[in-house]
Amino acid sequence: VLADPAVDQVLVILTPQSMTDIAAIAERICQLAGSEEGPKASQALARKPLACSFMGAEDVAEGVRILQQAGIPHYILPEWACRAMAGVQQILRVRQEAIDQPRPLAVDRQAARHVLASAPAGYLTEDEALQVLLAYGLPVPPWHLCRTPDEAAAWAEAHGYPVTLRVASRHIVHKSEVHGVALDLRDAAEVRQAFQAMERRVAVARPDAHIAGFIVRRMIPSGHELIVGAKRDAVFGPVVMFGLGGVLVELFGDVTFALAPLGPAAAQRMIRRVRAARLLEGFRGQPRADLEPIVQCILRIGQLVADFPRIAELDINPLLACPPPIGCQVADVRIRLA
Repeated sequence: VLADPAVDQVLVILTPQSMTDIAAIAERICQLAGSEEGPKASQALARKPLACSFMGAEDVAEGVRILQQAGIPHYILPEWACRAMAGVQQILRVRQEAIDQPRPLAVDRQAARHVLASAPAGYLTEDEALQVLLAYGLPVPPWHLCRTPDEAAAWAEAHGYPVTLRVASRHIVHKSEVHGVALDLRDAAEVRQAFQAMERRVAVARPDAHIAGFIVRRMIPSGHELIVGAKRDAVFGPVVMFGLGGVLVELFGDVTFALAPLGPAAAQRMIRRVRAARLLEGFRGQPRADLEPIVQCILRIGQLVADFPRIAELDINPLLACPPPIGCQVADVRIRLA
């Protein structure tokens, strides 16, 4: 079995009977795992992961001790061993993939640095977060930070309807909890009315929050809701996340991860590895998303978090992915600074 090229790793499961010499079996496994005898099987095993699962609690304790002293992984349940060994194969597959070097991207680091350097620890306002994304070439629709109802109505009149209105405050992370979003506003009167009503609601719900203003922008065409995020891991450093977005990210957890910065091939693999990838390809009559702009978003978020260690967390959720020529658009973003 060990010499069989079709065998990638070995799991020894022992369910001892009354006459089973558990210590002898453990010692024999240790011999095969080493190179004392040098048979073909031993040479094959030296190149293959080996794990054991001796079942029987106290009855197999001596055998488990022998295995652990020899550095051979032991799992109480075979299921645990199978999960660990599946992880080994996944790591090996990743290592066999072609090395994909990050490519230089056209970004405005100075503009992003200007926003980040002046912001305190904690969450940026949405206006500040959008400025950072825009500096790194993310598809951010035009917006304006307004402080009066007339200012919001004037911007909407100049740029067209329908528009959405959103509260901007570094103290309000979840806008829906304070009714801080108004959608599909179709004329100046609706914009003014929504502005005044939202201002009152937010003041009641969060009297402690400092309100930077209210963001007005055009409504974004509907599309596939995705999430592109990043965080700074204590061990691995900056890590990028991609998956199905909106409320579905919490329901299904259909996401993939990669170290940042990353190259185009790695970003494409992230997209292919989520179960929702078929939706983006036009599953059962669904509109086919333009994948290249999604790849670009992943690459640019990876570059952003690699360039600025102050960024502890970043979530674009949702990123709306549409068919060509629309591409994708940032619908909401949160950035937390350390």
